[in-house]
Amino acid sequence: MADREGTVYFCEKNGYLYAVDRNGSEKWSDKTDKGYIYSGFALAADGKAYIAQYASPNNLVAFDNAGAKSVVKTIGDQVMSPVTIGPDRRLYYGRKNDLAGMVDAWEIGCGPLSGEWPMRGCNDQGTNSLK
Repeated sequence: MADREGTVYFCEKNGYLYAVDRNGSEKWSDKTDKGYIYSGFALAADGKAYIAQYASPNNLVAFDNAGAKSVVKTIGDQVMSPVTIGPDRRLYYGRKNDLAGMVDAWEIGCGPLSGEWPMRGCNDQGTNSLK
């Protein structure tokens, strides 16, 4: 996913997070938790990149464009999906509670970033369509 400045946000299999600028240079990385294995970023209109930790402490976190991390909410369960921001200004995610899967949401106060490539599917509808 890329923000309006062309910064691309992603995580790799070992759970580390990266932001790479439009020229392919690393802008920042977070290698402190290694807890983002099943995660994916969602970019919000407030300029933050949101993601959930799969491993303890199982938080929803936000990163600003410079890589400063803040905890949004402690979930307490494993998050088993990327996060998605709905038009209702909530951050949606799937979590594992005991043996069952659950869907949950948290109010973040803003909607998804709209633009060239803010989310999976490359557009607001997630269709990969350029139309």
